Amino acid sequence: MEWVEPLSWSCFVALCTEGWQRILDRARKKELSFYQEPRTRYHRSRLEHRAFFLEDPAHNFLEFKHYTNESAIFGERDLSQVGDESE
Repeated sequence: MEWVEPLSWSCFVALCTEGWQRILDRARKKELSFYQEPRTRYHRSRLEHRAFFLEDPAHNFLEFKHYTNESAIFGERDLSQVGDESE
C-alpha cells in the first residue's frame, strides 16, 4: 500500500496566550490524541510561537498555535525560517 501524507490544518489563535492555554487545557481534559505535545518554537525571535498538534480520528493533524508577535502570522515576509529550529 502506498503511504499517503496526512492532512494538516492550522488554527492561529489570535487571542491572548491564556486563550491558547484554555484550548490546550480543554484538549487534555477531553483526553484528545496529541500528535505533538505543546512547545515553544523559534524562541526569542519575531517568529516565536507556542504550538501543539492533535490527531483526529481520520489521522489528520490539527495544529493550534499562538504567536508572541502578531506580525509573525502574515507580516514577517523577510524571514525565511520554516520547520523546526536546530537543536
